[in-house]
Amino acid sequence: MNLIILRDPWRPHPLAWIHRVKARSIATELKRLGHAVTLLPFRENQLSDLPRGQLLLRLSDPVMLLASQALSTATRPFTGPAAAVMENCYDKYCASRLAAAHGIDCPATVLARDAGAVPFPVVLKPREGSDSIGIKLWQTGPIPPRWRTEAHIAQE
Repeated sequence: MNLIILRDPWRPHPLAWIHRVKARSIATELKRLGHAVTLLPFRENQLSDLPRGQLLLRLSDPVMLLASQALSTATRPFTGPAAAVMENCYDKYCASRLAAAHGIDCPATVLARDAGAVPFPVVLKPREGSDSIGIKLWQTGPIPPRWRTEAHIAQE
């Protein structure tokens, strides 16, 4: 059976570059072990053109979320996180609440608009995203209005 590794298409972003290198590394290792491997860029508009075989997702988080949603909608089986899992993980507020509800010790996390509920200093983060992009340490309040939205979270 052919193993198809879906990787990020080229784009001028360091996360895409990192994940493309990792996808190539996985493909090289699997080929060395004797597996038939095809490395392809993920393109949502070309799902029907994908060859037959087991799909393995090796993508940056934003593209992984899009791919898992698109492949789930197309009912194409794949190896990688389910769309619902990615949606929960990609939303730091949701992920923190979900982890805490299951007994995992987490820092107090609130939407930045409610930052008065957490003592300063706080770590201010974009609510969605990954790889620590956009994180700021805020020593004292109040948080400026442009970040005091539902699009940002504050953590103790």
